Parts: sequence; C-alpha cells; structure tokens
Amino acid sequence: MTNARPEAMVSADQAVLVVGGYGAVGGGIVRALLRDSPCHVLVAGRSLERARAFCQVQGPRVTAGALGAGISR
Repeated sequence: MTNARPEAMVSADQAVLVVGGYGAVGGGIVRALLRDSPCHVLVAGRSLERARAFCQVQGPRVTAGALGAGISR
C-alpha cells in the first residue's frame, strides 16, 4: 500500500471484507492489509471452517465469515 494516496487509506475503525480471503490470492491480500493498514479484516467465503482456520493464525484483527444468504459468524 505504499503507492496509495493518503485519502484512500483505511483507518483502524473501518473493516475490509475479503471474499475468498483464505485462498492463495485472497490470503495474500489479507496479510498485506494486516501488515500495511490498521483496519479490521473480515475473511469470508463458502467454507466457514477454512475461513476460521485461516483467521486463527492471522491475529485478533481478523474475523471469519461464510457466504450464503448472508455473512454469519
């Protein structure tokens, strides 16, 4: 996020939803957000179990969710 404009940065009181955030590409995006911004990250996809497993090793700023009719915790 070093090339991002300051007004495009995400603050600590905001959250970013990454659909497929536990996959190869999405996981890299989640790790970059955690490294480069203070925001909370919501990781969601079709598998709540995979999202939870991914989030367990990422730290407290990550929450797992599943996609279906809505996001559930």
